Amino acid sequence: MLSRRSAATAATIATAVGSLVAFAPTPTASAADIVTTTTFTHACAVDGSFSDWTSNYNDTMVVSAPATVAPGEQFTIKMQAGPLVMPDAAIGRLKYDFKVPDNATVVSAQLVAGTAVGLGGQTPTLFRVNAAGQVDANGQYLRMTGDGHLTINNGPNGKDNDPGKGLQVAKNVQWKTPQIAIVVKAPMTEGTHITTGIRTGAETAAIKVDETSISFGDTRNVVDKTASYCVAAGNGRGALSSTEVVDPAVRTTVTLDVPDNAGAGQEVTLKANLDPDNAEGKVQFKDGDDNIGSPITVTGGVATLDHTFTTRGDHDIKAVFTADPGFRDATSGVKTVVVKSATTTALDAPATARVGEEVTYTANIDPDDATGTVQFKDGDDDLGAPVPVVNGKATLDRKYDEAGTHHIKAVFNATGHFADSESDAKTVTVKDADFATTAVVIDPMDAVTGESTSLRATVRPIPDGGKVEFFVDGNSVGEANVGTADGVAVLAHTFTTAGTAAVTAKFLGADGFAASDVSAPRNVTVKNPDTRTNTSTKLSVQGAPNVGKTVTFTATVDPGTAGGSVQFRAGTQELGAPVAIVNGVATLTHTFTEEGTYAVTAEYLGDDDNRASESGPTIIKVTTASTPVDPGGNGSLDTGSLSGLLGN
Repeated sequence: MLSRRSAATAATIATAVGSLVAFAPTPTASAADIVTTTTFTHACAVDGSFSDWTSNYNDTMVVSAPATVAPGEQFTIKMQAGPLVMPDAAIGRLKYDFKVPDNATVVSAQLVAGTAVGLGGQTPTLFRVNAAGQVDANGQYLRMTGDGHLTINNGPNGKDNDPGKGLQVAKNVQWKTPQIAIVVKAPMTEGTHITTGIRTGAETAAIKVDETSISFGDTRNVVDKTASYCVAAGNGRGALSSTEVVDPAVRTTVTLDVPDNAGAGQEVTLKANLDPDNAEGKVQFKDGDDNIGSPITVTGGVATLDHTFTTRGDHDIKAVFTADPGFRDATSGVKTVVVKSATTTALDAPATARVGEEVTYTANIDPDDATGTVQFKDGDDDLGAPVPVVNGKATLDRKYDEAGTHHIKAVFNATGHFADSESDAKTVTVKDADFATTAVVIDPMDAVTGESTSLRATVRPIPDGGKVEFFVDGNSVGEANVGTADGVAVLAHTFTTAGTAAVTAKFLGADGFAASDVSAPRNVTVKNPDTRTNTSTKLSVQGAPNVGKTVTFTATVDPGTAGGSVQFRAGTQELGAPVAIVNGVATLTHTFTEEGTYAVTAEYLGDDDNRASESGPTIIKVTTASTPVDPGGNGSLDTGSLSGLLGN
């Protein structure tokens, strides 16, 4: 006989999973139990006293279990092995290992009283054990053996050379394990299969292997004691029953109907559609993990909720249906609602522009942290490429080659979580470029303190209007209209300090004519008054100021005793030679040949006893006569004198 290793002293038996009591009924399963009978073979490796060999034993497993159960339902699985026959010898230390059902929670496991056949020696008892054969409340096997838990190996009291103890079966006697009633709770996951089987850890039988389906010792004679280590073969290695988790309630689906985009602060409707449409229950709309409002009762297969998003960003919306009895819960897929902040776009653009001059268009975006680009447009045509927005602004500089009218707008194409917007169109009228102008001071050469004198400047080319601003020693002293016929502007001015004064002029611009630079200075010699008698000169005009018609200019000098002559001028143009004064009056007739406005003055040139003086300018508008004019007309214009003594 081969030597045997002594077994350890039997340990105290841990709490058994169940005792030999009558089976208590559990709640009715969703489907009737199905009885499955499986035949298979235990292949055994026998450790003999003098030699080793192999043996095979036929077995039958009968399992009763429902085909289907509801999620979370408790139900009972019943398993019984046998009959088996050991024809060679009586056996002892018998153990039979069943797998704990897969994919379910064991509530209890018991041996059903009165169902064992052919077993003796000890009371059949059910233990829950781990892979080492130790009692373990979380072990993966249910072991049927004697109440002393005596085995040949893989247990707390294993001994392979003492077969006359433990759970025993006589020679040539058919035996069956007691029926095992296992109460389990189904998982909540529909479609899960709960399966049963016996212990199948070892692939092939081998002496002293732990992972056996059954094991036992036998006594063939006084000296020949053997130990058999058996593993299931064939059909015994697979699932012996299978119960599917099936929800009996009506399956439902939820389809979410929400907008792809929404504006922050704008109300939108969230809608959940239930299928079938007679499903009853409530829908909780969610933004991520956060509830949106309270659950909404489903009516006619629909639940709706009006909701206002307050923050911009991506909002992941779903609808969770909590069903009333008879229907299954369901959750919709997630739909992302892109919530954008509203924007406004305002365009700054000039009403007019000039050919060849640079024009700047500015788009102002509100809020100023909005991101994106602005496409400037002229009607439907793009003006250049889109311009990035920086700090709420985008600008475009543009020049036009020809005159015309343009309708400009700015279209904001947002990025991130901002909404697009566009400005109102603005009309920009592009005109031909202004003519460049120059201004030249032409009068006076001399002046007297305290006396009014005329400051004259010419503008070239002659503009259609506008004003000239005069400066004395860099200080502005007033503005005067420019004559549209001669381009001359005349401003009355009184110098207060004797010396040399620098007189300059600047044309301020007019439609089609650019402003000029400040002219070169004209140095005026300003003297204090002399002792001659002051004079004043008044200018009057008689006759219609028509092209080709005679106009009479009369200068009246006070005092009337003054001698000398008067020089008449239209702008800077002298109208003939000086006219002698007769009894204080000098008269000149003149015919204008061109239309336009003229600033006419009369300057008394003075004599030895009387100081010079000049009338104020009389503005005459010369036009083409539409009807003949009586040359003897009585119309007249009378202007006051500048009253300043000009000196000789």
